[in-house]
Amino acid sequence: APVATVPLAEGPVILVLRAGSAFDPPGREGLAWVTAHAVADPVGVAVDVGPELVVFSIPAQQVTAFAAALGAAPSADAVAAARTAAVAALDALDCRGIAERAWDSWIFLGHPYGHPPEGRRGVLGTLTATEAAAFQEVRYVRNAEIGRAHV
Repeated sequence: APVATVPLAEGPVILVLRAGSAFDPPGREGLAWVTAHAVADPVGVAVDVGPELVVFSIPAQQVTAFAAALGAAPSADAVAAARTAAVAALDALDCRGIAERAWDSWIFLGHPYGHPPEGRRGVLGTLTATEAAAFQEVRYVRNAEIGRAHV
């Protein structure tokens, strides 16, 4: 169904989803980051992707556009731009950022937190709009079956 929005006096609206980088499928590190940015960036919404949570900061004037973006699959162009932005974010790390990422990789070896939220360079170029749409469908949409008894 179409997304209904309520006019707001002022913003921003904060939307928090449990769809962070820990939910990246093995070998597809960066999918959560790319998906979030492919949804948010084209409509001018700030997004922060952590290991567990994705936090969208939506200006009041962008709520309707963002709601429409959430209801649609990310475009191939938006996914390509998000992949490029992920590589740029990895390249922009300073010494402290690199050390923190190295620590996380070592301490969380084999754990879903064991990779940067932006993903891995070798994987980023292979992520597709189809994968981003599937991730969005699974992680951004509440499953109506949760809590129902199955007969």
